[in-house]
Amino acid sequence: MNKEFFKFKRYFNDWLSWLSFISALIIVIILFWYFYTQGDFEKEAANWGDFGSLLGAITGLIAFIGVLFTLRQSKQQFTNSEDRAIFFELLKIFIAYRDALRVQRIDWEYDTKQCKWEINSYNELCEQEKTYQQIYVELYHCFYYEIRKSIPDNFSIEEFTNKNIPEKITVGQWILTYRTLAIAIDNIYKEHGLGQHGGSVVTIPIHQNAYDYLCLNAIKIYMKENNLKPITEALAKAADYCFEPYKNQLGTYFRNAYYILDTVSDFKSPQKYSNIFRAQLSKKELAILFFNSFSSLSNHKTRQLYLDADLFNNLELKDIRLKESTGNIPRMGYISFPSILQPKAVRNEYISYEFLSKLYKSIDTKND
Repeated sequence: MNKEFFKFKRYFNDWLSWLSFISALIIVIILFWYFYTQGDFEKEAANWGDFGSLLGAITGLIAFIGVLFTLRQSKQQFTNSEDRAIFFELLKIFIAYRDALRVQRIDWEYDTKQCKWEINSYNELCEQEKTYQQIYVELYHCFYYEIRKSIPDNFSIEEFTNKNIPEKITVGQWILTYRTLAIAIDNIYKEHGLGQHGGSVVTIPIHQNAYDYLCLNAIKIYMKENNLKPITEALAKAADYCFEPYKNQLGTYFRNAYYILDTVSDFKSPQKYSNIFRAQLSKKELAILFFNSFSSLSNHKTRQLYLDADLFNNLELKDIRLKESTGNIPRMGYISFPSILQPKAVRNEYISYEFLSKLYKSIDTKND
């Protein structure tokens, strides 16, 4: 798209030059014809003088326009050079900080007996390649937990059960699959009641796979019904919770990204520089920036900059856990669903401009 535009622009400038030359030639011919028809052109010296004076004025005007055009071109070249220098200096600062960023190492271990995650902290920093991976997977864990908590606020227990457990099933299907889902649904609503009214509640330990399957189905229903509020609220809560321990490090990272996009938005070709910036970001970083756009660290202007830059156009829905991921993510083994629960592999679906606009509209409406 951009290459075609630049080709058109170059050809347009060439045609503009030819058009100027032809227009000037036509004006000279018209003037010559006008003075020639006024009388005996060879004998009337006054006509020669008037014609020469007018022709000189036109030539001077054309020369003046040419000088202005040359100055404009020179100014544009200077501006483009200045834009490039500013952008690459900001990018250099961003990359230097990005590569130096470290956070305290933590490990998540899944207790298969208690069916819950245990967090182990270490008095050391992550290695460079593990820093963004750690934040990346923690966001997904917290996001599904928030989606899980949103279910009782949007469905009655009977309604949600009917959406996940068919009416006609065999005894074998109930024992192997749907009994586990029924227990997980019952646990979700018991935990919600505990949070609303306090007191003690007894839940049956169920593997995290079942909860993740229910969360995926809940997200699918939200999107089908165009009810994006539970999704954006879960994104915001997960981001705020995960970023809180790292806000001193990530705050600078997010601000550097913001200032780059804000600066290039005033450039002659902002999309070109936005594309270069996006090319420097790993998929994990893009996912972290995506979650950040919903956090309390961001505002409407930040989201608009991300939207205008089309920053997340190569992120798939499964990259931000809005669709099932068939691959495993380290320290989150429950992402690999049992085959009996796993639907057919979905085609790649990317975050479109329209979908992101709807998500941002939902979060901005809530903040207003």
